[in-house]
Amino acid sequence: MIPVQELTFQTRSGRKFLIFIAKHGEECYQFWLRCFDPGVKLSTGYISNISHKSAEEAYKELLYFVTKYLAAQLDGDSILCADNPCNCELLDKTIQTTIVSEFHQFFPVKVNGID
Repeated sequence: MIPVQELTFQTRSGRKFLIFIAKHGEECYQFWLRCFDPGVKLSTGYISNISHKSAEEAYKELLYFVTKYLAAQLDGDSILCADNPCNCELLDKTIQTTIVSEFHQFFPVKVNGID
């Protein structure tokens, strides 16, 4: 079975990002992302075309992608919180919180909806 970690990022204006980080082999991590945007009534998807050597690298790329996507919307939206609704298979809360702070972001990381 492929180890997978599910994440959701909720934004202040109601956008929701559903993200999966998967481990394919010893040093191959990729992520899939779907954005649900109520402002345009559609969802868009993105699959990382980069194979990362660690789940941390994949998380950094997805956080970079989401923050750049939000900045491009020009509406001042930002991430309100991150949740790991099915526990933390690949990245624990502490590692995620550290990465979030490295990106100068200030939102809570939750596990199963709990801070």
